Amino acid sequence: MDKRAAVVGLGDFFAGDFGAGGYVLEALQQEPKHPRVSYAFLGLEAWKTGLCTQGNELVFIVHGVSAGLFPGTLRSLDLPAYQSFCRLSADVAPLCNSVLDSLAKAALFSPAPDLLRFLLIEIQNNSGLCLSKPVCQSVRKAVQHISRSLVCAGFHSSIPANVSRVYRLELLSLAV
Repeated sequence: MDKRAAVVGLGDFFAGDFGAGGYVLEALQQEPKHPRVSYAFLGLEAWKTGLCTQGNELVFIVHGVSAGLFPGTLRSLDLPAYQSFCRLSADVAPLCNSVLDSLAKAALFSPAPDLLRFLLIEIQNNSGLCLSKPVCQSVRKAVQHISRSLVCAGFHSSIPANVSRVYRLELLSLAV
């Protein structure tokens, strides 16, 4: 069994909720590790997304969006649904277009992942160094969703406990 998985986070830590993808990656790296799962925080360099998908069967791409839904809403989309979302949401079009272009270029050189999921966290604000409370709760939901999906796909041997952990970045935001 040589399956590999990747989790890609996009966003800017210095832009509060827009760094949601980075916060999810930071939290996942504090969970039990598996040698066949790689984590990549790309920040604002969405054009590198395709490079991170190569050679992986399962890929999660996580980032914050401002599409007018209730703050903290977590969406899980497949590629066609993500493409539709990108066409409908002008606010996130530049980031989405960079991600989609990168994935299309990567598909020219290697097969696309068997399972590609986009986790989109609806943000509340875009300023400050800390997460808003609804987005912080969505980060926790995203971590649980990814962890459970990795268990179902055979990457982890045990289901993560529903223990309410305090992650490093939450401690930092409490101190600010």
